[in-house]
Amino acid sequence: YISLQNMNFPGIPGIYYIAEDENRLIVIEEYLSGIPLSSYIEEHGPVAAEQAAEIIRSLCDILDGLHSCTPPIIHRDIKPSNIIISSDMKISLIDFNASKKFDSSKNYDTYLMGTAEYAAPEQFGFSQSDERTDIYSLGILFNILITGCFPKDVLCSGAAAKVVKKCTRMDPSQRYSSVQQLKSALKHISSGLSIGT
Repeated sequence: YISLQNMNFPGIPGIYYIAEDENRLIVIEEYLSGIPLSSYIEEHGPVAAEQAAEIIRSLCDILDGLHSCTPPIIHRDIKPSNIIISSDMKISLIDFNASKKFDSSKNYDTYLMGTAEYAAPEQFGFSQSDERTDIYSLGILFNILITGCFPKDVLCSGAAAKVVKKCTRMDPSQRYSSVQQLKSALKHISSGLSIGT
């Protein structure tokens, strides 16, 4: 939170105050106008692949700033309730309680942080979380936006399915290596072109 407070990231609420009170962390941050993406999905249902791709692209832009830090900041809990969508469809990312800085000296995460359905395998202790951990969650979210379901239950179709599959590969080395690479792949969703994996 101190790192976030010291940097001005677009799409992330500004942090005004941080304090520790015994075993509690108190964070006062900027108010964001809008509703959680989870509420938007409940109200509107699944969206077209093109609209879903636009939402994921916006999240890629936000995450690019975090992942570009030294060391990179990994959110580790990307899910609809942690995304705010405004009336003009602007996307913001909130809730950094599960976030961590990448540590190249560690081989795996010490314990699970995040939401199980959206968490990449490495968050369960198979290896250390890095930028590709957030990409895994983006793949899950992309599928939910299109189908209303997790990919293990109902996989979206066409070019979008290829993106979801690549994002959610068990082996992080087989996923997109960066959010910029994922964002580039999502351009093909809008144009209707096929996407190679």
